[in-house]
Amino acid sequence: MSGLAGWVGAVPPNHERGAVLDAMLAGLGAPRATPRRALPGGALGLGANGDGVFEDAGALYAVDGDPVWHEPELATLARQRGHGAALAEAYRCHGAALVERLHGAFTLAVVDAAAGTAFLAIDRMGIGTLCYAPVPGGLVFGTTTDAVRAHPAGPWAISPQALFDYFFFSIIPAPGSVYTGVRKVLPAQSVDFRDGRPTVRAYWSVPYTDAATTDVEALSRDLHQVLDTAVRASMNGTGGTSVGAFLSGGLDSSTVVGLAGEAADGPVPSFTITFDAPDFDEGDYARIAAAHFGSPYHSYAVTDADTVDLLPRLAAAYDEPFGNASAVACYYCAKLAREHGVEVLLAGDGGDEIFAGNARYVMQQVFGFYEKVPKSVRRVLEPVLSGMPGGDRIGVLRRARGYVRRASVPMPERLETYNFLVQNDVSNVLTPEFLERVDADGPLRTVRDVFGRLDDAAPLHRMLHYDRYVTLADNDLRKVGRMCALAGVAVRYPFLDEEVVGFAARIPPDLLIRHLRLRDFYKRAMRGFLPSAVIRKQKHGFGLPFRVWMARPGPLRNLVADVLTAFSERGIVRREVINRLLTHWDDNEARAYGEFFWYMTTLELWLQCRHPGFRI
Repeated sequence: MSGLAGWVGAVPPNHERGAVLDAMLAGLGAPRATPRRALPGGALGLGANGDGVFEDAGALYAVDGDPVWHEPELATLARQRGHGAALAEAYRCHGAALVERLHGAFTLAVVDAAAGTAFLAIDRMGIGTLCYAPVPGGLVFGTTTDAVRAHPAGPWAISPQALFDYFFFSIIPAPGSVYTGVRKVLPAQSVDFRDGRPTVRAYWSVPYTDAATTDVEALSRDLHQVLDTAVRASMNGTGGTSVGAFLSGGLDSSTVVGLAGEAADGPVPSFTITFDAPDFDEGDYARIAAAHFGSPYHSYAVTDADTVDLLPRLAAAYDEPFGNASAVACYYCAKLAREHGVEVLLAGDGGDEIFAGNARYVMQQVFGFYEKVPKSVRRVLEPVLSGMPGGDRIGVLRRARGYVRRASVPMPERLETYNFLVQNDVSNVLTPEFLERVDADGPLRTVRDVFGRLDDAAPLHRMLHYDRYVTLADNDLRKVGRMCALAGVAVRYPFLDEEVVGFAARIPPDLLIRHLRLRDFYKRAMRGFLPSAVIRKQKHGFGLPFRVWMARPGPLRNLVADVLTAFSERGIVRREVINRLLTHWDDNEARAYGEFFWYMTTLELWLQCRHPGFRI
């Protein structure tokens, strides 16, 4: 997906419509020779992909991505005249309800310049992205915030609250954005702009149910069928394009590699990365999976020197601060695939968020046991544990105190009890000037808001729902999509096929996780298809050994020292904290900061690229 951008309403005086649209499309990274239309009352342009901007009776229509029209007439029109023409017909017939007839991965926009209206939407899982900003006289929108801020209707000021949220989540969760007044569209949301106001609505939700069959054999057969169909659909339209697959050696990527080989009537190449840090390296499992399916296997050993080389480009590639360090591994894996001629990569992202594979799901079940202890017993137990002399020095008592302390926190706040900004007094980390401009409780309100969107469902389903937004759409999909684009490779996600997501939602929670075993149903269903070693392995992924590398002198430590020295002038993190960390790289305090090192580093590089003069 390459994006779209435009506006409806008046462009400020002394600005050429074409020049403004060119600047916005440049914010997508699009070349000048891309489809675009600029009318007196509105404009719309596409990035490098897509089949053009369709114009009809003063209205503009465009669709970006890999859309699928289920209505035969619309599908035929899309094949014959392009998705823009199909969108125009669907909008004429169904209005805003057209999104219920459009599937796949997409971002769409309708701009009616004469009427002063616009209609925007992204796909059900949030593979596409879109943000918008109401401005005097109209609406500005784009796939990236870079596209929006290229419009002269600003000013587009950095939001201090967004930076605080970034430190809390490692990303800036939608609908917020890094710029005041710019909003991001959530998965399965549309924006209808008319009468000078945007109306946002959700047009779809995951159909979770607790009243489903418990016939594991039947469910297993269905799982194989829906996954096979999804992988084949992901490979549709690739024709002579070379297709490959990410392979971490985990359940999902291994499944994709195996099913892709069956769909292609021959093995597809697989790609992985390795590290010189044993706790982070999964090369052995990836090789086992590749050998099992006969996949041509390619690996690249990512080093700290690679990280030094990529870091400035990585920060610049994102339109907002982005703190997921595994983006480094993702980029080098995609780059390896591109060097071997691959143009489309299949990814296993989403499996953990629909089939219950994240460790916190079991951890929250364990904490949930404490909720069943009578309050009268808890009132006696808690003071005894907290007041017992020497409890912090006795392992079993220390762990019991930690368990009770976290289990006593209600959901969903309990999900964030391990968060650095929850465990520490933020006033000891962040400057008073910065804290005066933010609401320190804002991130937890965001957690409650996302969790509360599914208020009548099983606890596991509510956690899966939360992760669909914050972990998947705002984080993992942004990581993979942007890094693949940087490497010059398209990416598709079979596990996010609507039928797969709907199937997973019908599996009872006590089958998804059984006897505190993650992915229990999925692992049982995949016996005989996946190698037993892959089924037994612990969840890992492409995590980056950043702290391991930072513990030893070298170019990465030198780069981070220079970057954090510059960051100390921004007025966000206390200067004495940064100075102390820079002189004690491997003491207990530095280790406690963990990923916060990475968050500060990538934020500073992002600011240097886009807003070098920013200060609090």
